[in-house]
Amino acid sequence: MAYVADKGVVSTETDRNSESVRAQILVSISDDRRLSAALGELESTSALLERSVHRNKKQIRATHDEIWRLVGHYCVFQVVLLLAVGQVNVPECRNLWAPFLLSALSSIITFRGICVKYWRIRSLENIVSSEDRTLKVAVKRIYELKQEGSNYFNLSSHRDDYVKPKSRPAVIDYFVVLPLVSFSVIVLASIWQTLCRR
Repeated sequence: MAYVADKGVVSTETDRNSESVRAQILVSISDDRRLSAALGELESTSALLERSVHRNKKQIRATHDEIWRLVGHYCVFQVVLLLAVGQVNVPECRNLWAPFLLSALSSIITFRGICVKYWRIRSLENIVSSEDRTLKVAVKRIYELKQEGSNYFNLSSHRDDYVKPKSRPAVIDYFVVLPLVSFSVIVLASIWQTLCRR
């Protein structure tokens, strides 16, 4: 029992010593203009990066929602077009060009819109990845500065270790595009079948 009590006393004294050392370091940082400016710069940079990462992640989610809305509008348009072709009283193959062209144009425009949105998502993901790595470096530097003060903190190096962004190629979600391509081919074939094979 005495050993446990002694150990508790030692750890309490150690905690008090470390707190007083930290307090002394914070006082020395506030007294040194360069260290104080570096700490202020790092804290403002980390706050700015946190807001930017949050905003970009929100934009990524919104762009995914836009893709699904675009796919929904496209499918509704194709079905309405197919129903209109099916309601024709006198189907003639010479009337094939208008619905076929409408369907093909809407397919091309939709695929182009999906590709643009996926490229935007990839761009935002690259930015978020870069900013997240830079944020981790800034937080690490803030911790080092607050823990060790000017003893181990190299003032000139805190600007040099921010990470350069790595760009990744844009990848289209094939689980979205392949079903849409198949759907487009089926609609075009159905229009042709309805007008020319009756």
